[in-house]
Amino acid sequence: MRQKVLLVLAAAVLLGAAAWAIWGLVTSTQDRAEQNAIFERLRKISTEDTPTDLGTSSTASDDPSYTEQNDVSASEPEVYSNAAPAEESQGHNISVLHDENPDCVGWVSIEGTDIDYPVMYSPDDPDYYLDHSFEKTQNRHGVPFLDARCNVKTCDNLLVYGHHFVEGEMFSTLHKYTSYSFYEDHPTITLETEDGISEYKIAAVLKVSGTATSTRWSIFNSIYMDERAFAEMVHELEAQTLYTTGVTPVYGDRLLTLATCEYSQKNGRLAVVAVKEQ
Repeated sequence: MRQKVLLVLAAAVLLGAAAWAIWGLVTSTQDRAEQNAIFERLRKISTEDTPTDLGTSSTASDDPSYTEQNDVSASEPEVYSNAAPAEESQGHNISVLHDENPDCVGWVSIEGTDIDYPVMYSPDDPDYYLDHSFEKTQNRHGVPFLDARCNVKTCDNLLVYGHHFVEGEMFSTLHKYTSYSFYEDHPTITLETEDGISEYKIAAVLKVSGTATSTRWSIFNSIYMDERAFAEMVHELEAQTLYTTGVTPVYGDRLLTLATCEYSQKNGRLAVVAVKEQ
């Protein structure tokens, strides 16, 4: 009798686990489909009426700023803004996106990849876009977002976080930067804000802890820096980067860091650090 009860309980546990897995798969698929539809719509409405000569070199008068870290993934969206060379790109009308959702402060893209997303900023609820869509519906795929400590106009290092998914969406592509050949083919990150379009040259690719403390250096604490802190950051980038790109930040440069989850260490992060072109 006891053995029969144990078998029934084991079967119930297995059925429960299977049901949970199926529910998770269905939910993930629905979230991915919702995100793809939203991003496709946003790409369309933010590019259809903008001038076609905005894609020339950096036009931002001030420097953008972003926040917070996360890891998840959504299905691979089609690449629109990267389909044409940068000089022919019409860019995105950030004002249109901001009108739709005031939390939208920019658009980040890497030519030739599926990274092509709006950037959100919600300092009063820093992790909100970890599990919400642009339209503020619950969605585990989230939207790339700026660190709550960053100010888009004054921050020395804009930190933008996005999920890492097995399917390859959101910021999962950043993991390809562990390969130097991938970096050679994709050395530039584009960040668009209401101030214009800025190009950032990749300086370092790091595998780091996502836990930032006051007792040791972390790229996630390198946001506003005096000359000494900036020099320390440059030293750490040179020491920790997976390979040398030939791009070295100089005090006064503006930086952009894209970060996602990395699983070779507990609470790991992969961070791609880039320097704004003058």
